[in-house]
Amino acid sequence: MRKNIAVMLVLVFLTASSVVVFLPVKANPYMYYENVSAPSYVKPPNIIIASPRENAFYSNNETITLCFNVSGPDAPNLLTKYLIIVDYKGDWMQEAKHAYRTKNFETYTPDDFPFFLEFNFNLTGIPDGRHSIVITAVGAGGYAERLTWYDFGINSSSSVNFTIETIPVVSFLSFENRTFKTSDIPLNFTVNQPVSKITYCLDGQENVTINGNTTLTELPNGDHNVTVYATDEFGNTGVSETIYFSVDVPEPFPTLLVAAAPGVSITGVAVCVFYYRKKRNH
Repeated sequence: MRKNIAVMLVLVFLTASSVVVFLPVKANPYMYYENVSAPSYVKPPNIIIASPRENAFYSNNETITLCFNVSGPDAPNLLTKYLIIVDYKGDWMQEAKHAYRTKNFETYTPDDFPFFLEFNFNLTGIPDGRHSIVITAVGAGGYAERLTWYDFGINSSSSVNFTIETIPVVSFLSFENRTFKTSDIPLNFTVNQPVSKITYCLDGQENVTINGNTTLTELPNGDHNVTVYATDEFGNTGVSETIYFSVDVPEPFPTLLVAAAPGVSITGVAVCVFYYRKKRNH
């Protein structure tokens, strides 16, 4: 029985020893993670925006591309360990859009390495007016202390401002390509937005500035064409279609000659009557 007790003690000892031996050789010794603030010497990711340009003006029919890159700090000893998230949000968007995510949001091996990522997105649905886009990047890293891995995150952001403009649209009202029997032609049109300047060009001559609808007066007979221009406060100019028309005013009836003929006849008759009476009196 003493022999059996000795064997059991040996087995217990070996079992306990195996636990002690195999714990330190696990594949990932850092079993615990704690979130901490980033050390002061760690720098956030760099964000450089190439497009849109700061304070630039774009027309509403342009394709606007958001182009930027995110990279690690320049100094090797100040690197963030890796990049977790990159988001962008325009002030006209309901929520931010994801440009980059780490795989399954996993925190992986804390090896230092530089990163450089480029992004290009076409922006859509931007209303007219002044806008801004904010890009946010979250870097991360950490350090090990015994069997604990301390994980930290550090954010950086960058923004750009720009303006979307609408080019004025000029439309003619009740103005057809036809022949007019008058030399005074009404020039009626509409502009879809407030503008600072309106001009028209008649028959390729110099532009004439007007305040709105007007009348083209004393047009000679023949073929004509007219184009209207509207310029907004940003210098965007909208151009109407060119309207071609003709003026054919009939020659006036010679009423003066017709009126003179009776006058001559009446005068002649009066002279004849005068001489007749005079001769009779004698």
